[in-house]
Amino acid sequence: MFFSMPDAPVDADDLVFDDDDTFASPPDTHPLTKAAEDARSAARRTREWRARQKDRVLLDAVLVDAMVSAQLHVRDAARRSSIPIDAPPPVTMSAVIKLADRELRRLGWPKAKRQAHLSARLMPLRTPMDPL
Repeated sequence: MFFSMPDAPVDADDLVFDDDDTFASPPDTHPLTKAAEDARSAARRTREWRARQKDRVLLDAVLVDAMVSAQLHVRDAARRSSIPIDAPPPVTMSAVIKLADRELRRLGWPKAKRQAHLSARLMPLRTPMDPL
């Protein structure tokens, strides 16, 4: 069976979203109750979406700050070594991740959330390459 071609016809009562709310209320629900439930559900989804967006923006800002800070640390170390260089020295991602993790910990993010967000942002899942 293909998911895009179900065996039985799908109606609105069969649609289930990720928050386990069914699309249609039971038939004996009063219209005003249904409207209030829909408004609360929409408000909850909007709050969750805004919280996820806020976390994404904060994580991006922390990563940019960590990259700039790591670059400044590397440049200062190169200046102190008194070896003339033409190009800026490379920055390792481990230093960036450590600085970002330290800042997120200071902001009060729990360890599991920090690890999940940093790995999702810096190490996206890649599709496997076809064998040669």
